[in-house]
Amino acid sequence: MELLKIVEAYTQGMTAVQGALEGLKTAKDKLPEGKDKEAVVKKIEEVEHAILHAKAEMGATLGYVLCQCTWPAQVMVPVASSGESSRDLLKCPNCGKQLSRPHKTEAGTGGRKFDPYDVY
Repeated sequence: MELLKIVEAYTQGMTAVQGALEGLKTAKDKLPEGKDKEAVVKKIEEVEHAILHAKAEMGATLGYVLCQCTWPAQVMVPVASSGESSRDLLKCPNCGKQLSRPHKTEAGTGGRKFDPYDVY
């Protein structure tokens, strides 16, 4: 399977999981207070964390630059800027930090291997 198809399948799967998670959050609010609700809230938080970790790991695997402002790391996205081409500047969607894009590398070979415990 070619890389583009793998990324598309991953993206579709993550979108479906996030949609289901939003439905669970809505349903959670209708539960009465108690141990069952606490267990559901904890499980939702675990799933949200797993989704963020998966996004960071996929981004690192594909050679994207990661911002270390949170753990798991945030994938920096290209933005347009005056005087720069539309994809030469990267911005963290969480903290707003901006960087010039490093030289292009092939997916999976850029920078260093993803380490979920490396917070800086």
